[in-house]
Amino acid sequence: MTYETLLVEVKDSIATVKVNRPKALNALNGVVLQDLINLAADLEQNTEVGAVILTGEGDKAFVAGADIASMQAMNALDAKRFCALGQRAMRAIETLSKPVIAAVNGFCLGG
Repeated sequence: MTYETLLVEVKDSIATVKVNRPKALNALNGVVLQDLINLAADLEQNTEVGAVILTGEGDKAFVAGADIASMQAMNALDAKRFCALGQRAMRAIETLSKPVIAAVNGFCLGG
């Protein structure tokens, strides 16, 4: 399991997942959202994982919501696709057959 924006460690049947964009306060962009979708699919198939802890890298933020900087150049269709991607990512986490615990560290913003 290799992801561009996530750090994943599996130990004692627990997958610890860190959103790894601390300079952007771990804000969610398209890459993070796609990584979360892929992560959920990978964890679903991983029989070594019994539970998931989701947190943010760094000490300032869990997740600062959507990455507004990456959204500035979006037109209406791009924004609609981004929102749909976000919904798919959150749904993938929500429907994971393994418990997911949010270890909120710092700012936790957005909708």
